[in-house]
Amino acid sequence: MAEIDDFHWNLSRTFVGLSNSFAIIGILCNFLIVLTTIRTRTMRVTCNVLIAVCATSDIFHQCGTLLVQLPILFGIHVEIESIYCILLMFIPEMGITIGFVCILLIGLDRMVSVIFSIRYRAINKRNYYTVS
Repeated sequence: MAEIDDFHWNLSRTFVGLSNSFAIIGILCNFLIVLTTIRTRTMRVTCNVLIAVCATSDIFHQCGTLLVQLPILFGIHVEIESIYCILLMFIPEMGITIGFVCILLIGLDRMVSVIFSIRYRAINKRNYYTVS
């Protein structure tokens, strides 16, 4: 492995530290979204539930950022086998995938609410959640 001079090593650790700070802030804010949706009765409408599911998947994705970058931030060099890397990153990758699907479902939900605005309020929410 090529050696890096001190300036570039500290510069990379600065950017990794910023990225980790944003990931921690994102985890906390997404947790607040989920908590607010659960605890506030008026927030339990279809779109807000989908947003809370999307926030939960983002928490898993942001935890993956911390898993990869924290050893770099503290100067720990870790070499792991490919299978362990795949296992470590499985949950964050599922978070990304579920997040993409949730964003699609939020868009479709908003489209249905605009096109079928009168019938949208009368939809059985349990069946609607099952379909989405």
